Amino acid sequence: TSANLSGKIFYDEGELNNLSVSWKKISGPGNVNFSNANGYNTTANFSSNGTYRLQFVGRDDFDNQSHDQNFTTIY
Repeated sequence: TSANLSGKIFYDEGELNNLSVSWKKISGPGNVNFSNANGYNTTANFSSNGTYRLQFVGRDDFDNQSHDQNFTTIY
């Protein structure tokens, strides 16, 4: 079983499309393999049927500042 996934990140009413991003499995009955775990668009292949929770994270490393900002979505 597989699913096509597309992640988007919005901040202050604008879309951010140049962040470092990653997909990962949070929970579910089997393994998940992503065709591109570090892309905005990917295909998830599931080893078992069931309900899965997947996480899409975008990371923005601000130059000359002492903090990072993470944006997370759970599917």
